[in-house]
Amino acid sequence: MNSLSKNPVSLTRKLFSLLTFIVMVAAAAPVRAQLTYIYNFTGGTDGGSPNGGLVYNQSDQKLYGTTLNGGIFGDAPGDGTVFSISEGGGFLTVYSFANSSDGLGPVTGVTATTTNGNLIVTAHNGSRYPGNDSGALSLIVQASPPFNTNYWNGGLNYDFTGLADGAHPEGALILADDGNYYGTTADGGAYGMGTIYQINPTNFVPICRT
Repeated sequence: MNSLSKNPVSLTRKLFSLLTFIVMVAAAAPVRAQLTYIYNFTGGTDGGSPNGGLVYNQSDQKLYGTTLNGGIFGDAPGDGTVFSISEGGGFLTVYSFANSSDGLGPVTGVTATTTNGNLIVTAHNGSRYPGNDSGALSLIVQASPPFNTNYWNGGLNYDFTGLADGAHPEGALILADDGNYYGTTADGGAYGMGTIYQINPTNFVPICRT
């Protein structure tokens, strides 16, 4: 007889240790996440190069985001869009930026939603004024009556000058307890290194464009 046959307790212990090791290795193996794509951007009227993440709008229970380019305005590749995604995966382009009226290149995504379901978006570049490429702050307003058409209205609420107020807004707007929205710009200001700005939502008076 070999030594293992003479000592069944030792054999059992070794088998148990081996099984324990196998179970531990299997448990430590990474679990591959399951991913399902919802929509493929074409770079045309639906937009291209989405960025800035998504924001949930409680008013209509949809997700909203922006694309850096595409849309129906501006020279190729377009000035950017705002889009919505429903929980079932339905995609809609709800707004197209036009540099001459509300800026272009919304790099931060939809930065906030108002209490009545409207969207606040910052455009990194562009403005209404020739030669000013410092960006804009816009309010995108739901269609009236709400949500019964695909295309929303909107327009410019503030042109950044690139001087004391800053230039090239980036980052999400935050609604503080004082009722004001706060945000930042990447450039401009007294030292050319950016600013923190405040705006009250009562100042939002959209220039509607159909």
